Amino acid sequence: MNARALALLIAACAAAPAAAQDAPLVRLDTIRVDVVSRIAAGFPARSRVVQVLTADQLRALPVRSVADALRWMTATDVQARSPAQADLSLRGSTFEQVLVLVDGVRVSDPQTGHFDLDLAVPMDRVERIELLEGPASALYGADAMGGVVNVVTRDGGSGLSVRGERGTFDTWRAAGSLDGQVAGVQAGASAEWDDSDGHRAGTEYETLQLHGRLSAPTMGGRLFAQAGHARRDFGANGFYAPRDSYEETRTTTVSAGWSGEVGGGFTLRPLLSFRRHADDFTLIRTNPAIYENVHVSRQRGGELLARRRGSGALALALGGELYRDDLESDNVATGRPALGARAEVRGAGFVELGWAAGRTTASAGLRGDWHEGFGDAWSPSLSASADLTPSLRARGGWGRSFRAPTWTERFYQDPTSIGDPDLQPESSWTAELGLDLALPRTGLLRATAFRRQSDDLIDWVKPAGSPASAPSTIRNVESARFDGLELALEGLSIEGFGLDAAASWLSLDAGEASGLVSRYALKPIENRVLLGVTRSLLGERLTLSGRWQRERMRVDDDPYQLLGARARVRLPYGELDLIGSNLTDEAHKDITGNPAAGRALSVGYRVELRAGR
Repeated sequence: MNARALALLIAACAAAPAAAQDAPLVRLDTIRVDVVSRIAAGFPARSRVVQVLTADQLRALPVRSVADALRWMTATDVQARSPAQADLSLRGSTFEQVLVLVDGVRVSDPQTGHFDLDLAVPMDRVERIELLEGPASALYGADAMGGVVNVVTRDGGSGLSVRGERGTFDTWRAAGSLDGQVAGVQAGASAEWDDSDGHRAGTEYETLQLHGRLSAPTMGGRLFAQAGHARRDFGANGFYAPRDSYEETRTTTVSAGWSGEVGGGFTLRPLLSFRRHADDFTLIRTNPAIYENVHVSRQRGGELLARRRGSGALALALGGELYRDDLESDNVATGRPALGARAEVRGAGFVELGWAAGRTTASAGLRGDWHEGFGDAWSPSLSASADLTPSLRARGGWGRSFRAPTWTERFYQDPTSIGDPDLQPESSWTAELGLDLALPRTGLLRATAFRRQSDDLIDWVKPAGSPASAPSTIRNVESARFDGLELALEGLSIEGFGLDAAASWLSLDAGEASGLVSRYALKPIENRVLLGVTRSLLGERLTLSGRWQRERMRVDDDPYQLLGARARVRLPYGELDLIGSNLTDEAHKDITGNPAAGRALSVGYRVELRAGR
């Protein structure tokens, strides 16, 4: 981190009044967060690092998608190839080591993590985005090594909203939402369409996202169901190979469940879910006969969760799940299997115990996972917090997490990448310590240090000094240790200005892997600084926000800086929306090594007729 960036962060933190003796931490515990625990949502989320972006905050940020929004959270590394495709890493993890949920339902893809953010949730349907940093396999099973993202959809209110947008790169966007309630039955639907020429040749895209949700009182509880569908057609020039490629993906999700009290103080929640993902990848778009892979994967199954929280300090959650994953994968150009036809069953049982009394909280969890291909994996976790003063909280935690290799890692074969069907799951343990300081009236200053020790780390590697044409092989790297430090200033308000700031540092000791050229796992972000300012004027009819970030993305890359801004003007019949990204037109590369998008501007207009929000 250079001196100027560090000085900016220190100045932002120093702007917070020093005296915090009278700032109660309890106000911070009123924020609803579902992802941090399997216990009831009201259980305090004090001992873990959790970030939340609400719908109102999302509308103030210079963002157009969930992936855009995640870029402005402290520990994230969003590796976007274009607005149609992005990978997500947390705390130096790979994109395979992050679990993505929608309303608590797993949507991470068993074929490859490249599809984890192929969501079927329009931005207008997002109520909040929750980010849990650190290990969470004790809660959710495989893949939750760097952390968990939970996208929570809106369930409530009534009304209609329609918006349109025009922007740089000949980008067009249209979206709409409709919500209503009759006799306790709540229903809502949203749609979003995007079309663009892309920021460079061969990166054009057209996307469509649809989502509907229904909930109704029944049998002393509440029945809920939702469905989504997404279509993404996009140029993939240089995304995965130095070719002018083309890709089409389709995502369909369906889930339904019931939640209610069943006696003895227990709340029961059975849930069934289904996800289908289809991918058609053409290596050379002008000559599909050379190479065209078509993959269709499905996840189907269910879970049962029982929770009990009485009037005392203890709370309990326990349950189990059973799922079947299957895949059909062929190279239609050659008529031969690509990844082949696969089907595997997995199951799990879990228990979590929480304790909250006065100024202290503690939680312990244990989950056992069974996979038809890999056997058993056990994931314990412990965390605790203590309020040292009314304004200062100490917290700490430890947990084990794991990840099963994907079908692509096990069975993919081409001249540049060689999979291994005998690949073993990777595992890690993570320990963290932190302090939270509540500032007077508003704001939180958070400091966290962590260490993640990974064993049998999975990555595509080749020996250092190998020619560029040499293939990368997937393997279990012997071990790697990640040490990190995070500082964050959240929700501070000074003289009408909202202020956020964050910085993170990460170091890697790869051991045996130091003699290898890594494709993903051994190239984490080294350091990162974020600053954000928001200001409302004219009786909140005008909202201005700016976001600046500086990051060094890879060990051998130069650091770069990005500036984004958004202005929203409330008018009698709607809202005018102006968004700018990379306003300084900073030249930098994306994860593929190709030029990332330069300066982009857009103007939009929203008409909203809504009640009950």
